[in-house]
Amino acid sequence: MLLKWGRSQTTPQKLVRRAAIILAADEGLTSKAISEKGLGSVQTICLWRKRYAEYGLEDLNDEPKSGRPRKIGQDKVAEIIAATLTPPQGMTHWSARRLAKQVG
Repeated sequence: MLLKWGRSQTTPQKLVRRAAIILAADEGLTSKAISEKGLGSVQTICLWRKRYAEYGLEDLNDEPKSGRPRKIGQDKVAEIIAATLTPPQGMTHWSARRLAKQVG
């Protein structure tokens, strides 16, 4: 899976970098040597090596972010995106205020 992430065009770059760190560590490189290859600071490399050693492949993804929950749901987001695909009548594009008035 780590090799697949490294070769994929659609894998987020943060996962590609984390996979490269783990693969370099698997080759026997030290954290300092991996850092010198430009894959991050020694502290970052130690973090991802430790998380991989403790939890495996699944923990290379980011943990859920904390914070306030969304005020609007996925349905409303989809409605807003759909509305932006066609400009308002007689105009070339939406303004933020006009779109907000349109979709509520």
